This record gives sequence, C-alpha cells and structure tokens, in this order.
Amino acid sequence: MVRLSNSFTLLCKNYNPHNKFVWDTSICICDFRINIHECPEQEILKIINWVLLAYCLLLTIVSSICLYHLIYVKKQPFFLPARKDRGILRPRPQHMYYALALIYCPWQIIHILQLVNDLYPNVAWAEIYSTGAIELDTTLSLMESKKSRNLLKIDITCITLMLLPFIIFLPLAGLTGYYADIGNIEKANNYFIVQNIFWVLWGSGYIGSMIYFWSRFIPRVKKNIDDLILNDKKKNLDSILEQFLQNRDNVSI
Repeated sequence: MVRLSNSFTLLCKNYNPHNKFVWDTSICICDFRINIHECPEQEILKIINWVLLAYCLLLTIVSSICLYHLIYVKKQPFFLPARKDRGILRPRPQHMYYALALIYCPWQIIHILQLVNDLYPNVAWAEIYSTGAIELDTTLSLMESKKSRNLLKIDITCITLMLLPFIIFLPLAGLTGYYADIGNIEKANNYFIVQNIFWVLWGSGYIGSMIYFWSRFIPRVKKNIDDLILNDKKKNLDSILEQFLQNRDNVSI
C-alpha cells in the first residue's frame, strides 16, 4: 500500500522545505479526491466514503434488477426501433438511466476501495481514476426531428459530449498526477487549473445543449398534447351526437 502524501495531495500552512513529506498535520487539508489521510478531517472522510460505497452498491443492485426486468420480463429492447425521424443514438430513457448507474457506480466503488485502503500506486493513477468517475448522459439523443440535418446535428453533439471527457480530461489528469509524483507541484497545479477550466467549458456547453434541444422539444410535446385533447373532445362530441340521434329516433317511434 502507498499513502499518497505529498505537497499536492496534502496542503499545509507550514512544512519543511527540504522534505515535502513532513508537516504538522493539525494544519493540513486533504485533496479528498485522491487522499483522505493525515488531515484533521480524515475520519469524517472515511465515514463519508464508506457511506457512499454502500449507496453505490445499493444503486448498482437496484439498477441491475430494474434493467433485467425491463429487457427480459417486459420485453422492452434497450434501443428504440429504427425510424426515419430518429437518429443513430436512440436508447430508451429509462433503460439509459439504469445503464448509466451501472457504469458509474461500480467505477466509483473501485475508486473508493482504492482510496480508503491506499491501493493507488501513485498520484497519476489516482488522478486518472478519480477523473474517470464521470456520468455520461446520452438522453439528448432521444430528441426527435423530422429533418435529417437536425438528426445529424443532435447525434454529433451527443457523441462529442460523450467523448470530450475521455479525450481532454484523462490526459490532463494523467499529466497532473505525473508532475505531482516527481515533485513538480507548480506544473501539477497548472495542469489542474487547466483541467478545471475545461470542466467549466464542457459543463457550459453541455447545459447549453440541453437548454437548446429541450426548448425545441417542449413545443412539440405541447402540440402533441393539444392534438390528443382535441381528438378526445372530437370523440366525445361524436359520441354525444350519436347518442342524441338514437334518443331522437326512439322519441319519433
């Protein structure tokens, strides 16, 4: 077991400049993403991580059962049937939610076990694995459009949002951990700042895309609801008219 305690994972006010592993731990703060030891709040962090592990384990079990029930009991395939007004990505919303839970939760469980038991070999692996615990959301692909160019635009946006975390954040996390391992804390901090800047940009783009597609989708939903209400009213009027004609015929007789 390797305890990841250096001037990147454990920030202290006063430390020996000739030995980056010696501090007064009473005035230190942990980078709790990759280190939960040698700081005043370490016991609280351990409890929080064990609670999170139990929650992720429960969510994994429930998601597995629900996804099995939907696919094998209710006979609902994971993907919606192919259709001209649907794009390449067409998972069912409920199935996708459970699948995301099954991807994220086991990853998070492994990360917690390695974090609590000091199983990470170095900071680089800890950074990559903690950054890799990302929930991917492909529900935007369920937006339907009658124009093929809109379908292509939606699919490209969804695929880009899914791949960006792996293309950008994982290399940046690896570089951050690498320089932290060799003691170049300044470069490690710089890469960490760049990583956070890209997180802000990616998150802004993600939220903007959600707002854009849902703003285009909601009017269509409202129109379909209005059409359903109108059809129901028409059916009710036809039923009333038919009943009136029957009553009139009975009175005439």
